[in-house]
This record gives sequence, structure tokens and C-alpha cells, in this order.
Amino acid sequence: MRIAHRQGADLFVSIHADAAPNAEAQGASVYVLSKDGATSTMARWLAKSENSANRSAPARDSALYSPDPTLSKVLVDMSMDATIAASLDLGKIMVDNLGQVTRIHQQVVDQAGFAVLKSLDIPSILVETGFMSNRDDCIRLMSEHHQDELAGALQQGVTDYFRRHPLLQTFQDKS
Repeated sequence: MRIAHRQGADLFVSIHADAAPNAEAQGASVYVLSKDGATSTMARWLAKSENSANRSAPARDSALYSPDPTLSKVLVDMSMDATIAASLDLGKIMVDNLGQVTRIHQQVVDQAGFAVLKSLDIPSILVETGFMSNRDDCIRLMSEHHQDELAGALQQGVTDYFRRHPLLQTFQDKS
């Protein structure tokens, strides 16, 4: 997330291959940040697993900083709510696009406290492309053809999102 901030990213997509405690789980999933905890048992388990592997803290140097802690909290909460709403929209678009090329684990965008998604101002999603713990998913995920299909669906999802939410052009004085 810090790299995304340094590079001025307008969107953040974290792409993974999933694993589950049982071999029956299959299909792609999309997750966004939750301020209120995981929305499912799978989301809770996955967030715990992912967060233990990625201990990066959210960027603390934000334009929302204020010496007044109450004002800072209000600004952070408002920004986080808007970012989560935008992330949910992006997530729904991604589920639809991924559903055209692969099985979907669940049709809804799930939420959990993934450390990698904790951005105040960048819409962010975590995409699980399938379950390595499921034999059929694993075989598909190792296929170059399927990888290309997934990449195309993800690219189309980003394009669809920006068509729906065009970036504002900003002009800076170059002098």
C-alpha cells in the first residue's frame, strides 16, 4: 500500500491464489476492507492468514492528519467510508468480469480487515483467483491460457471501473 501511495495510484488490486482448510472450496473471490470485522467465516480465516504474512502497517502520513484528534478521527472515518464504498463498487465489477472466465466462490464481495487494503484514499480490492487447495482450481490456475483469461478479466474490470468513475484531470503549474 505504501508503494501505491508513493506512486500516486488511483486504484489498488492485490492478486492472490487462495487456499482453504478443505479441498472442496473452489472459485474466485473478491474482498474489500471492513471497518467492522469480517463478513464471513472464510473472510475472517483468510484475513488472519494474509495479515500474518503481510505485516505492513497502513500509511500514517496522510493529508487528513490534524493536531486535533477528534477532527482527525472524523476526517479519517469519512475518507475511509468513501474509499470502502468505491472499493465495493470496484469489487462488484470484478466479480462480474471474473465470472465470465472462471468459477466464482461467492457472488458477493466479501469484507475483512486485510492489512494490505488499509488505505484511506485509494479504492482497494483483494482478488483470490481460485483455490490452490482444490485440485481443479489448481490445474486451471497453473494453465497459461487461464492466467491470460484472468488477467484480461481483471484488466477489463479496471477499465469498466474507470469508465463508471472517470478520474478528474488536474492541471499543475509546471513553472
